[in-house]
Amino acid sequence: MQGGSALSAGESIEPAESLFLEAIERPAGERESWIASRTDVVAPVRDAALRMVRALEVSADRVDPALGALRHEVMRAVDGGDGSAGRYLLLQPLGSGGFGEVFVGMQEHPVRRLVAVKVLADTIGSPAAAARFRVEQQAIAALDHPGIAPLLDAGTLADGRPWFAMPFIAGLPITQFAEERTLDARARVELACAACDAVEHAHRRGIIHRDLKPANVLVDDASGRARPRVIDFGVAKLADASFSEGGGQRTVQGELLGTPEYMAPEQAEGGVPDTRNDAFSMGVIVYELLARRLPRAPDRLRAGGRSALAGAIRSIAPAAPSALDGACRGVDEALDAICLRAVKHDPDERYPSVAALHEDLRRWLSGEDPLAVRASRWRAARRWVRRHRAAAGAIAGVALAMLVATVLSLRAADAARAAERRADRRAQQNARVMEYLAGVIKGADPTQQDGRSDVTVRETLARAVADLDGGALEDAPLERAEIRRVLGDAFAGIGMADEALREYGQALDALASADPPAPAAECAVAIQASSLLANVRRGVEAVAFAERAMSAAARSADPSRDVARAKSALGEALRTEGNDLERSQSVLEESVAALRPMTGSQEDLAAALNNLGIVRIDRGDLDGARSALEEAIRINESLGTAGGYRAMFELHNLALAERVAGKLDDAERHGRQALALVERFAGKDHPNRASVLGNLALVLRARKEFPEGEAVQREALRVLEASGAGQGADAGIAWLNIASLCRDQGKVDEAVEAGNRAVAILERAPETDPWLLAAARMAMGRALVAAKRWHEAEAPLLAAWTALEPLDIDARRRSAALLAVFHMYRDWAAADAGGVPADVLESWRAKVRAFDAANPGVIPEGAY
Repeated sequence: MQGGSALSAGESIEPAESLFLEAIERPAGERESWIASRTDVVAPVRDAALRMVRALEVSADRVDPALGALRHEVMRAVDGGDGSAGRYLLLQPLGSGGFGEVFVGMQEHPVRRLVAVKVLADTIGSPAAAARFRVEQQAIAALDHPGIAPLLDAGTLADGRPWFAMPFIAGLPITQFAEERTLDARARVELACAACDAVEHAHRRGIIHRDLKPANVLVDDASGRARPRVIDFGVAKLADASFSEGGGQRTVQGELLGTPEYMAPEQAEGGVPDTRNDAFSMGVIVYELLARRLPRAPDRLRAGGRSALAGAIRSIAPAAPSALDGACRGVDEALDAICLRAVKHDPDERYPSVAALHEDLRRWLSGEDPLAVRASRWRAARRWVRRHRAAAGAIAGVALAMLVATVLSLRAADAARAAERRADRRAQQNARVMEYLAGVIKGADPTQQDGRSDVTVRETLARAVADLDGGALEDAPLERAEIRRVLGDAFAGIGMADEALREYGQALDALASADPPAPAAECAVAIQASSLLANVRRGVEAVAFAERAMSAAARSADPSRDVARAKSALGEALRTEGNDLERSQSVLEESVAALRPMTGSQEDLAAALNNLGIVRIDRGDLDGARSALEEAIRINESLGTAGGYRAMFELHNLALAERVAGKLDDAERHGRQALALVERFAGKDHPNRASVLGNLALVLRARKEFPEGEAVQREALRVLEASGAGQGADAGIAWLNIASLCRDQGKVDEAVEAGNRAVAILERAPETDPWLLAAARMAMGRALVAAKRWHEAEAPLLAAWTALEPLDIDARRRSAALLAVFHMYRDWAAADAGGVPADVLESWRAKVRAFDAANPGVIPEGAY
């Protein structure tokens, strides 16, 4: 064992445990030095206690792995080796099973952390199997989701057994976590949704888990928010790659790999594994979370061994969770329907995918009817008709009419039942179409696909739109609205704002015809539309959609949460509109205050803090802006999304605040981090990349690196033109920055031309922010001043000041327009003694002096 003197098997481990327990009573920074000072204790005991303290530091302060690290020194579990796997020191066995053994390991370099090391049971069978092992290893290592424990490393021991390492997750199985925290049904469903999202991510990349169970979905709340993470993704696939010569599913000592209580019957029969197996397993987990027991008794499942397992699964009909003693509080009929559908033994009757299960759970959370409820109503109607053939035909006809929305003949019971069956099949087909389209469309979003945005993706989206425009899902407004929303998100993801807004509008139209109404869904779509409109600087429209979101939120099943989210959108929209920044800030502060104590709202809180940071920049509160944005970034880190696409927005806006505050090193560092994220997830031709590049260009300008800044800004302009946004407001901003950078370099003719383009674009753009148009006029006017074209410079500079003087924006921005006018007249008078009357120059000097008195510290010293 590496790392100092070790205890021998003949020594007692109790002194080391006692020393360790004494040490952890002291502050963390003093523990190691205190142990070293205990010269009354023999060196092996001190060294063992020291290793335990270090294990504690990297295991979320959990004592059990630290004690286990010591115990393993006298109970080696890996025979014939040196107690290591690659660069990982094996500390403590965690368990064993059909695949092999699991250990807590320690990585010392380049970072110190605990890992989970899986050592497979047998050696790799052949060179071909070794090649398959490497291929599967690479595929699994490519999984990048905050809810999946990633594959860190893999290799083989000296005896030929394969191993692989993943982060050690200091969490509890999802069911145990829910019990220990006494979570209600809603909180348990939220946990399940987070786990489903992680499994969906892997399924979209062709990776099946094959052994989903609570022990492989670990939850910790060290960050203040419950965070499920799925472990052991790909273990089964790596095992198959290692040992089998073909592509079949592996068995060990006559037992199928997997856990009987969570295994689909077709998996138990040795069928080719697919995503439906994981959907069944995830369904069992959801059932267990809500019923607080398994759907099928373990002793009955295991009684006949592996050969009888599939039959046992099919023969046991699970009870509705709410009918069981001790079920979780808050379980209703809708959750019963979801759970029972999820654990059906017939693949054709249960959810076809984890995505479908996830969507139904989300519908329940938003107060909508899950598809499982609708399907169960069809089945209930069929059972009623079969059991009451002699009952009044009128009652049966009315019930069926309500279900199939068709006029049924009271005298044609057989025809009525046939029509109902057709409607049932149609509803199931529509559900599958929706689930399929949702998966395809989500996969087309480049923020989910490492920047892929080729023409095939756009054609796929266009086909989906045409399908819906042609009447698909016409009889299912909620499903149609969900598809339209996902289409809108995908179009927004590839920078096609107009197409996205059309789909959001279609989604809202569909929701308007939904019966019963779905205000939570309406609120969510309106928020998406408002945020996109704000992003493309169409403030008046953004405010209208945000106000619609506010109205819908007040009618939703969870109004406090939805109103808080809608307020975040409204504050962002008001900032973009630019007429009342004080109200914008106030609304956003209300949103943040409401979201901060809510469980499960950390992502929404980060978004609201991001919006608050931007409006504080606009109002000149740079310290407040940085505080809000840095908190948003810390939330991302706690959620494990700091390396994801959404983190780009907070980093970009923080860089903007730091640039305005003159913290150029920080601004460039955060700006380049944002650039790396947008290039990774959205590609190099996405409009968001242009925004990040534009801020970096201004950082370089502040450093007086003018040629470099111009090159970066022209690249941003190229991106906008390539994405079809060459005549939008962002292109106008790019041209005004190019005008300033050319003027800085003495290229006055190019500066004038760029300034003219900026003004022309921003004057045509709908709802242009007054500050932006004023900035463009200032850029053009300053370029004309540099060219000594005084008479031409006067009009745009005066127009800029006239527009900005009354606005409630950062005083520094208004002062820039005022100083531009004064400096023009000052330089004009110096160049042409008769060009500017003395009283005109002095009147403008007086205005600058008055502004300086009203806004101390804003006007640079010596500016007038």
